[in-house]
Amino acid sequence: MWLSFYSNVLIFVVGAAVYFMHKPKLAHDFAWFLTTTAVSALIGAFGHLEILPLQTQAILLFCSRVINLISFYYFGRGTLHQFGWLDSGQIKHGHNAILVLASVWLVYLNVLYPGTKLGFRPVMTYGIIEMLLISGFLFIKNVKQNTAAHKTILIGIGIILVSAVIFKAMPQGLGLKPSDISHVLVALSLVVLSKGFVKLK
Repeated sequence: MWLSFYSNVLIFVVGAAVYFMHKPKLAHDFAWFLTTTAVSALIGAFGHLEILPLQTQAILLFCSRVINLISFYYFGRGTLHQFGWLDSGQIKHGHNAILVLASVWLVYLNVLYPGTKLGFRPVMTYGIIEMLLISGFLFIKNVKQNTAAHKTILIGIGIILVSAVIFKAMPQGLGLKPSDISHVLVALSLVVLSKGFVKLK
């Protein structure tokens, strides 16, 4: 219980630290990505406290997951803006529509299965769409525009991808919860991503 709490707090501390360290150099959407990721983790930390009533935990985890969706939205939006794709109304509306669909799915699962790991599935799926399929593709496609920045961001995305695989596939009962290892990797990814963000032109 407490390890899950502290691993979430670690994400909050790291996210807040890199935000304030790099704030003047961050694009608006990427700044919001760091902020919402940190806030989501802080709320999630209390959602993992088993000393709280189950209903309170479920509400906190749901709130954390909603904000987590928003954080991925800002990451994808920042990427689309970086490469001029938001100039297209169709892409802009399509990007917003994906968030709406993910949000509906999130509400549905968290009403049926409050406070469970299953309720996190929409967040993971949406994160893969925004960070890997959209952002990963565009940063690779345009890597020659700013090799140093793009490679750094791609490493950060890779770390988050590894954290997602561990969260999903690592068996329980090895001394540490998969989610705790995943949280440490997410905190590391924020450091790497923020270094990439400040190198963007």
